[in-house]
Amino acid sequence: MKIKKDFAKQDLQLLMQCMEQALNGDFSSLDESLFHDPQLPRRYNQVLEAFFCSNNTFVMRLNKSMSKIGDSSCVKEMLEQLDSQTSAISNIRDASKDLGESIEHIVTAMQTIQENSHQVMDASAESVASMTQSIQIVDASSEEIQKINEQMMDFQEKTVKINEIIDMVKKIADKSGLLALNASIEAARAGEAGRGFAVVANQIKELSANTAESTKDVVTYVEQIRSGMENLVESVNHTANRLKQGNQSVHQSVDEMNVMNERMNSIIRELENIYGEANHQSALTQNFVASIETIADSYDTLSQECMGTGSHLYQISREVDKVRSDMARHNSRLSTLDWLTIFEIDHLIFTWRVYNNLAGFEQLKITQLNNPKGCKLGLWLESQTDPRICNSAEFKQTAADHERLHKFACDSWYANDKGDREAALSAFQQAYGAFQSFQTSIHRLQGLFST
Repeated sequence: MKIKKDFAKQDLQLLMQCMEQALNGDFSSLDESLFHDPQLPRRYNQVLEAFFCSNNTFVMRLNKSMSKIGDSSCVKEMLEQLDSQTSAISNIRDASKDLGESIEHIVTAMQTIQENSHQVMDASAESVASMTQSIQIVDASSEEIQKINEQMMDFQEKTVKINEIIDMVKKIADKSGLLALNASIEAARAGEAGRGFAVVANQIKELSANTAESTKDVVTYVEQIRSGMENLVESVNHTANRLKQGNQSVHQSVDEMNVMNERMNSIIRELENIYGEANHQSALTQNFVASIETIADSYDTLSQECMGTGSHLYQISREVDKVRSDMARHNSRLSTLDWLTIFEIDHLIFTWRVYNNLAGFEQLKITQLNNPKGCKLGLWLESQTDPRICNSAEFKQTAADHERLHKFACDSWYANDKGDREAALSAFQQAYGAFQSFQTSIHRLQGLFST
């Protein structure tokens, strides 16, 4: 009886040691040969098997969840759409500012045009007034010239009468000369008695000769005056005609200026209407610009919130992934098919961590990317020795796609480290394409193991 108690005590101590090891993470099965009562290790091993079976199911459910949580394509699309819309809003904001400034310039220009138009109208009115005054002066000058012309015509008529008088004087002088000649003849006949009469006759003859000579001079002068008067009359008439034509042109110009003033008044009224509309449009544009500024500020806030949401989702996915990874590697007994599924999701998460690195959600080190043989799949691939597996096309394709995925991930990291976001994003797209090829090849490799 005492021996049985000792055996039971030893079995209990050994079981407690195994349970202590399990609490420390060592879930090794018990060796039944070490126990006196085989039921104890057998039941313990059954509990472990049930635990592992439950954990296997839980790990694979976590793995399936991570295939959705770890896929950040929706976050990527959200950020790209946000970036595109933010860029568009920024362009609209800049364009609206330019539009507002343009309208302000238009309003200023319209105001200047309006002021200039009023100045033109004032200058035009002054011109019309000056031209009207000029017309009055020209009209007065025309009247004065007409009077001068009439006076000169009257003077011409008087020169005609002077000529008539001169003709009469000439005739008298001729008759006086003839009379003096007759008197001289008669005085000669009378002899001494006619000497005194001869003296008178000689004087009359000299007077007649002088008169004839003076008459010739007067005729010459009168002819010169008449000729000059005719030229002057012609010049005055020509000047009068020119003044008349100029006066008509000025009258026509005044009429045209009046028509132009009416049109300018109409234009000014239109300009005032346009200026009013432009002022109204300027106010509306300023409100529009303010609204765009508000929207832009809202998008800035939205961008920050989206980045925060993306970062938060990433942190959640990382925590879930750590639980999945720890349970898969320490608290479960997975089949090769299950491990290949784990490796597939590992590299889905790996691919999106590359994107999260360039999105700013995470800061990866190049050493986390540039050692494909050091990752868990790489270690598994290196550990395979069965030639039926190692020499298969499925295995080789999986290994090649795995290498390509890590290579493009490194390319994206280096480009992002240099600040070339566009090149980093392009390399990520190549990495994502490599992952899709890897996903296809690892599914084919799973098919090899399932057979």
